[in-house]
Amino acid sequence: MNAASQTPVAQTDMVAAVRWAYRLVLGRDPENDKVIANWASLRDPQAVLRHLARSGEAAEVAATNRPLLGSWPDRPLEAEAVRAAGLLLHGVLPPEEEVEATLVLCSTGAALREAFLESPAYVAVRDGREMPAPVVAE
Repeated sequence: MNAASQTPVAQTDMVAAVRWAYRLVLGRDPENDKVIANWASLRDPQAVLRHLARSGEAAEVAATNRPLLGSWPDRPLEAEAVRAAGLLLHGVLPPEEEVEATLVLCSTGAALREAFLESPAYVAVRDGREMPAPVVAE
């Protein structure tokens, strides 16, 4: 279940959210598919984010500015990454207009990571505060 909407998160969306949570927060890919499957089985992307953001590894990465690991930081950003970031931060998939706008602003995984880590929603999670509600255009 997704904490924000109390609706189940699709398995493919959860797998992407787990993979991108590791990349965005820890700067690396998960250890293996079993780790991804374990986290994805929770069906709660925000729980995954809370755990990783408050982990010792996340604190170490932030303190040491460890280099990003893998090829994902420099590759062109895809919509899956933006959708995963929305699920992690707000518990819901972002609207397609937001996905498209983010793809224009953030051309690589590294650029998305920088924006993600600076977002008020991520800072709130990392610091153990309640996440701000997403802004919904009317």
